[in-house]
Amino acid sequence: MNESKVIEVITKLLNDSGDELVQDAEEQWDSLSHISILVELDSIFEGKCSSISELESAYKIDKILEILKNNNLIE
Repeated sequence: MNESKVIEVITKLLNDSGDELVQDAEEQWDSLSHISILVELDSIFEGKCSSISELESAYKIDKILEILKNNNLIE
């Protein structure tokens, strides 16, 4: 999976459509959305995200991407 696909997944979870701007998607971010994002990412990455504690406090798409890159899950 690449960076743009992760952004698509997150924006789709935050909005009813994936064609919204990232900023608009982040405005919709709440704790329930965050849990949904973490569960979806964990599913996509076959359980590898659940062991990355930094994701628990990542409430911005850029931060999630950074963490995924640092853990060699995306390029």
